[in-house]
Amino acid sequence: MYQKQASDITKLKYALYIRKSTDDAKNQVRSTEDQLAECRELVKQLKINVVGDPIIEKKSAKIPGLRPKFKQLLKDVKAGKYSGIVSWHPDRLARNMLEGGKIIDLLDKEVLKDLRFVTHHFTNDATGKMLLGISFVLSKLYTDNLSNNVTRGIQGNLKDGIGLHRKHGYAKDEETGRFIPDVDNDNFQLVGDAWQLRKEGASLESIAEYMNSKGYGKLIKSSGKEVIMGKKKLSLIFKDTLYYGVLVQGGESVDLRTIPGYGFEPLVSEEDFFEVQKLSNTRKQPYKKQKQANYNPFRQLIKCSYCGKHMLIAPSSGNKYKYLFARCDNKLCVRNSEENKKKDRNDPTKIKVSVRVKVVLDFIYNLLDNGLNFSEADYSEYLKNFKILSEKQKTEITQEIHIKRGLLSRVSAEVKDLSLSYMKLDKSKETIKKVTEEKITELEEQQSLLESGIRKLKEKIANPESEQLTIEEFLNLSKNAGTVVKSANAIIKDKICRFIFLNLSIDGEKVVSFRLREPFETLMNVKKKTIRTNGELERTRTSDLYNVNVAL
Repeated sequence: MYQKQASDITKLKYALYIRKSTDDAKNQVRSTEDQLAECRELVKQLKINVVGDPIIEKKSAKIPGLRPKFKQLLKDVKAGKYSGIVSWHPDRLARNMLEGGKIIDLLDKEVLKDLRFVTHHFTNDATGKMLLGISFVLSKLYTDNLSNNVTRGIQGNLKDGIGLHRKHGYAKDEETGRFIPDVDNDNFQLVGDAWQLRKEGASLESIAEYMNSKGYGKLIKSSGKEVIMGKKKLSLIFKDTLYYGVLVQGGESVDLRTIPGYGFEPLVSEEDFFEVQKLSNTRKQPYKKQKQANYNPFRQLIKCSYCGKHMLIAPSSGNKYKYLFARCDNKLCVRNSEENKKKDRNDPTKIKVSVRVKVVLDFIYNLLDNGLNFSEADYSEYLKNFKILSEKQKTEITQEIHIKRGLLSRVSAEVKDLSLSYMKLDKSKETIKKVTEEKITELEEQQSLLESGIRKLKEKIANPESEQLTIEEFLNLSKNAGTVVKSANAIIKDKICRFIFLNLSIDGEKVVSFRLREPFETLMNVKKKTIRTNGELERTRTSDLYNVNVAL
């Protein structure tokens, strides 16, 4: 319903604000094009003055502070650039009470003189502001109910074994939505082959090459497009508990093997699944106190870019000078292939089996000096992201808990078996007894580490803010990490780098990729997007931060 024209309406300067939210259900809100057309018709009918181009935003208004164009709109209103706003409905301006309150506050202070909506009648008086406030409340109620209904739907589907996302090797039954083997191009069999190859120690790279050479993903009906298998996809596959029968979504899980009438076909046995997890964690040994002189940093932090496995960190064998090296000791890796070993040292295609850790350190120094430098505004974004775990994060954490529990169960069983066999050994078997004692001690340390890891993951789901940094800690770390790491001893270097990095991958001579821990990963992605849309900063080092060959 259109509003009647006010007597002084033509003297005001209006902004035209359009928003299409990503969290709106389809067909619930008009498209941006439809909103724009109807708002322009309203502008034409009322003969009001719209200043500049329409402001079109595609960010959700559910959570305050996430819409850059809306933030700028309020700043421009305060600066006097606009004195009124035209929009399709009040819920385009706000779906939360904080930003709704800001709009009403600007009206109270007479900084904002007028609002015009296609589908809502507003008058700038006590009644009009009350009705506007009620509209904001109803918008929030709709959003909250929509979120609750979606959550209930997801939980209900989960109990029935219906997943949200497609899984490699599986299709969804058109009637039930349940997972069934994807027999297109033998994809079910190929993913099963991948599990078997991984169990035998094959590298992610070689498995991806095998699957693609067999035509994996060329005719997947559910996607309708070709899918190229790669190391990243395989890494996720080999951590997904669905493949032995446990579907995890958000913070919930269900064992598909126990659902009556489901008939789920696992691609790997539970035993083999956890065997693969053990192989992937072969170098994740518990931390042991060592003398600083013999301390080798970056264990479990540096990966081989060819096979994806963690590299062994050890000093060189020289008598006078000892240098720290990262070496891939995976016998199936291309680094260790007979063909690579036979190549001449000067052959450019020859891949070095070991790489000096100095290469990694130099990369880290350069990155920390040039790549972080977050601000107080970044800290505010960090706090917002810290308070709410996304469904993807909950799924990843819950899946990790399942994996650690499974590994813990197997380690505990191994400790029990070794302990029983140890008690049967007589005094003449001293060597065997000593080896068994050492193995039991090592396994008990693994037990302790797994139990601690499970506790921390549970705490992260229950209380996302438990690991929150203070603003001083956050800014100090982002601005001074490079300087501190350069001057610190091996132990401190290691601890700071582990706080910032998840891993770094190296080829024969340099770091080729890396992953940051949260919140640095998210903040860095935001910074990358901001820089790429700002021509003035387009050539800074940070603009290609993850493209290592360009950045450094």
